[in-house]
Amino acid sequence: MNVLKLFCIVGLFAALFAGSANAAGLSSATSWLTSNQAQDGSWGSSHLLTAYPAIALYSAQGNSQPVTSALSWMETDLENSNAWFYGSDFGEADIPGLAIYSFAETGRGSGLSNAPALLLEMQQPDGGCKGYYDSVEQQAVASSVDTDFALLG
Repeated sequence: MNVLKLFCIVGLFAALFAGSANAAGLSSATSWLTSNQAQDGSWGSSHLLTAYPAIALYSAQGNSQPVTSALSWMETDLENSNAWFYGSDFGEADIPGLAIYSFAETGRGSGLSNAPALLLEMQQPDGGCKGYYDSVEQQAVASSVDTDFALLG
């Protein structure tokens, strides 16, 4: 999924909450999203690219099959402490943070047992959350993106 498609998804999300989407446009956008969802439930095999459409579709359709499928796809990794984004060297708090947020926004937040605690473990002593791997410092460093997405989760 390219960046332009992601902006379309975010635009649909914004239009839903701004109340500016007409019925035909909303129907067309939700149809596009569901027709571009992978069979495994993801969009682009990415947690970041799957969380937004799950929230947007939930806002438009409620707890539909595409939403359930997306959340199920993300849940497997979120509950696994060995998932790459929880890793000690290459952890990325933005990914589980946004994915956990999508569970909360779709009413399924209480279904996650391990993910919130795993996300909290990514907080660094300075208060920031583990972000990208800095090859100069040779460690994962905190970033504003990772910290704000973690706070959403």
